[in-house]
Amino acid sequence: MTGSIKVFYRVYPTEETDLENVVIDKQSNKVLVRRLQELAKNYTGSKKNFWHFQTDGVFLEARQDHIFEKIALDLLNDVMQGKTAVITAFGQTGSGKTFTVGGLNFAEKDFGLVPRIASAVFEMKREQPRNMKVCIEMSYIEFERSNAVDLLDDHAITHRKPFSKVEVKNEYQALKCIFLGEGRKRFNNAESGYASNLYSTVVTFYVTRRDTDLTNPTKVVSKLHVLDLVGNAYAKSSATHKEAKTIGQANVIKSELEQFVLCLTENMPERIKVKQRTNVLLHYLDGDLSNRHSLVFIGHITRLRADLLVTLSSLRFGAIVKGLKPKISENPYYMNEELELEYLKKELKACQREKYLDSVLLNQNLVFGLSSERIEHVDRTVCDYLNNHLDEMKMLNVADAKMVLERMKYTYKSREESIERLQAENQQLMVKSESSSLKIKSSKSCTNSSTSKNGKKSKESMSLKERRSSSGTLEKKVKIPASTEFHVSTEVSLTHKANKRKSTVENATKRSGRKRSISNTSVDRKDSRASIKSSSSYNPPLPDLVTDNMELWKQFTTSVSYKNTVEEYKFNEKELRSQFKIYLAEVDRLNKLKDTLDKCSRDLVVAQTFRKFNSKDELDENGNLVISFSEKSCQDQLESTRAQLLDQQEQTLKSQEEFKIFFDNRQSLVKKLHADFDAYCAEHNNMPCSNVALVENDLQQLFSMNADIDAEKLGRTDEELVTEVPHLNERIKMIKSLQELMLNEMKRRQYAKEKSKIQWKNK
Repeated sequence: MTGSIKVFYRVYPTEETDLENVVIDKQSNKVLVRRLQELAKNYTGSKKNFWHFQTDGVFLEARQDHIFEKIALDLLNDVMQGKTAVITAFGQTGSGKTFTVGGLNFAEKDFGLVPRIASAVFEMKREQPRNMKVCIEMSYIEFERSNAVDLLDDHAITHRKPFSKVEVKNEYQALKCIFLGEGRKRFNNAESGYASNLYSTVVTFYVTRRDTDLTNPTKVVSKLHVLDLVGNAYAKSSATHKEAKTIGQANVIKSELEQFVLCLTENMPERIKVKQRTNVLLHYLDGDLSNRHSLVFIGHITRLRADLLVTLSSLRFGAIVKGLKPKISENPYYMNEELELEYLKKELKACQREKYLDSVLLNQNLVFGLSSERIEHVDRTVCDYLNNHLDEMKMLNVADAKMVLERMKYTYKSREESIERLQAENQQLMVKSESSSLKIKSSKSCTNSSTSKNGKKSKESMSLKERRSSSGTLEKKVKIPASTEFHVSTEVSLTHKANKRKSTVENATKRSGRKRSISNTSVDRKDSRASIKSSSSYNPPLPDLVTDNMELWKQFTTSVSYKNTVEEYKFNEKELRSQFKIYLAEVDRLNKLKDTLDKCSRDLVVAQTFRKFNSKDELDENGNLVISFSEKSCQDQLESTRAQLLDQQEQTLKSQEEFKIFFDNRQSLVKKLHADFDAYCAEHNNMPCSNVALVENDLQQLFSMNADIDAEKLGRTDEELVTEVPHLNERIKMIKSLQELMLNEMKRRQYAKEKSKIQWKNK
């Protein structure tokens, strides 16, 4: 893409115009200026000689919109396509540079380039394809000597880089930034009320374009700089309201810019870098002010004899810029972060899938690679199968089969250990009962024979009962009913548990002579059962390998049942909308008839009051009250309205019932689609889908009960629609509010300046 360089001039209108010494040739777009030597008092020649300056256009009495269309419109189209451009307004003080660039103190029809660019850039954004996302940012900088002030920062921090870039999503936000920056600029108020800028300013629009369909891996970033250079002057001839120091700084800026353009013309890279490092304005532009980009310079001159020297200086600067030769440049492309993120996600999924396939092919232990959710899912499936809740188990791969076998093996060993533990406890109970019976026999050996016999019989019966009870407990403990729930626990290793149980049995047999109450044994049994329950309460998490609901939904949307249901839903939705509109129309008619009925009732009351006030009550031959003509007409109208109201109520109820039919059908279709999706998930994923919102959100994206969306508003964000710039009277109010905001910022800055002066004097 080749850069373009254009130079325009705008002539400031004055009452006293020097038409002899400054001539405008509109056909050839030339400005002719009389040689200054011939204007000297001692000049004796009769022939008039002029300097000729070629331009791209001269504006004599042009409107603001004409200047915008001539200068910035085509340039803005290039910027939207990715080309960087710079618009520079230069000229002497008081020649209308700020009016050309801003013009914010006037009506909207007199707005300058910057607010018109802000409006046009969002119009072009709306015209972009729907798959193209355009982001617009703004910055507003003021340059004072070697300092830079960020005008969009509330605290106006100097020496700050990078400067703040405010993202603007609509025209109103862009205009607000422009008016805020304009109010924070520093200017010099003359006694006549003329406000002149003290320093140069730059408004920058950053445009970033990227594809939303992720087909283009790059994004295009372009910039549009609008420079309002501080006005230069010759001594104090044309700037009586400015200080000599300010005028000198303005002339230095113009001279440095002129030298930089000469370096660009002669193609001296080292000097160009030196100029960019030493000048804060050129350093901020960062190479954008070059013949590789689009440059537009608009000079401001006057046709006064007293300002011929400054006019000639501006024309010579424009001639130097005009001498630049455009160069070919390539648009800088940057990586699209969204596309890069999406690409990395796909690569990560591919790596995970490849790792999984490699593990399957190499026959490695895949259980360690599974997630906790997947292990928990397999554990629940095994428990349900062992408890007869499932007739069969479906396994996705070899890892699932291996894990299922391990869980079953562990369950078998845990049940075997529990049986051994219960047998050991039962043996301890039997040994203790026998020892207690022997002690009782030895203590009562001296009693009489009858009592001893009875005692022995009773003890033997008691021992038999204890043995029977203990054996019964053993049978109860060892017996495992069919309804017992199996649980899987992975907290303690199997070998450690088995060794621990064997050692407890051996210690119990050795300590058979020691006393131990039955209550303690029962407590131990409760503790052991509690430990089993606590160990079985562990529930591992669900697997990663279960297919995501969104992936299943995408697969389900390609099925025939989904397409048929959606077609039926679309037809029902159209009928529902039309019936809803009919119902609303019927309700409106009903409300209007109610209002008419109330009006007729009031008219009848007024007619009756008027009759009673003007005449006495009269009776006819049949003894009925004689009413007036107006009263009779009001009664007839009231009865007719009541009859219409009854008919309308029936019609409204009928339309309401029809609307309910379509609405109920809509709900049934949603339930049917959700049931079909559940069946699809159960068939392909071995578990139903509990995400009801997935189906409803998909259908709501197809249709909604809101009003029809305008075709022009498609592709625009909600924030842009909500904060859309109003028109006509509302737009005028908006402009006035923004101008008030600008004036308040000016007053705030002036107040802060005066306050700082007072504080300095007090010190």
